[in-house]
Amino acid sequence: MLKFLGILLLTTVCWCRTSEIPVDAAVSVIVELAKVFRVGGVFLLASREQVPVIQWANISANLSRNKIPTAIMSLKSALYTPVLLDWPTLYVMFSAGFDISALQQLSSLPGLSIPLWLLFFEEEQTVEEFFGDVHIPFNCRFLVAQLDGDMIQLLEVYRVTRHFALTIAQYGVWKDGALIDYKLNFYDGRNNLQGFTMTAISMDSLPYSDLREENGTYVLGGSMAPLWKMLEDRLNFTYVTTDKLD
Repeated sequence: MLKFLGILLLTTVCWCRTSEIPVDAAVSVIVELAKVFRVGGVFLLASREQVPVIQWANISANLSRNKIPTAIMSLKSALYTPVLLDWPTLYVMFSAGFDISALQQLSSLPGLSIPLWLLFFEEEQTVEEFFGDVHIPFNCRFLVAQLDGDMIQLLEVYRVTRHFALTIAQYGVWKDGALIDYKLNFYDGRNNLQGFTMTAISMDSLPYSDLREENGTYVLGGSMAPLWKMLEDRLNFTYVTTDKLD
């Protein structure tokens, strides 16, 4: 099966030595996530601003010892080269010397619901500061890993839409070489659309839907109306109804 992007992990080597996540811990996190998502291989990606560092070679060697096929390739090649694997592919990137605009370019690509993103994050920055205006779509799986004593906290980040604030939620914890307390279903808990207003198109189809105009706006009636109201309340969104697609 042709997969343009499989599982995409974004890994950060910290600027400051005191906050750097050890290579063996980074490898273990990658290996554990590879097991959970059943990946078929790992690509270590580099942008043109970066130069290969010894950590990349160490991580590649360790992953290979764990029988995970691993290779290093350029970011540009990864963006435009389809991957022919029956299992998801895992892409690893390091942010040291990495231009944030490259991340913005990645986040603008279609089909990002397939990849898994992971960012090993340095303590001196906040997650909000790092991502700035970078859009992480609602249906993406983007993880941020932060060193916390002898543990690594795994957080998921996304935006409901491009103009919404970054949402940060707990995904799981890595400790003593294993993932613990992680979500089996990645989208568990994504049940708050933060008041997002969507447009719903409806046609008269009694008794299910009855679209009528009141005071210049369309109002949905019929047996579907209570269901939509329940979804509004549970998922925290609003909607406007129309009878045509503009």
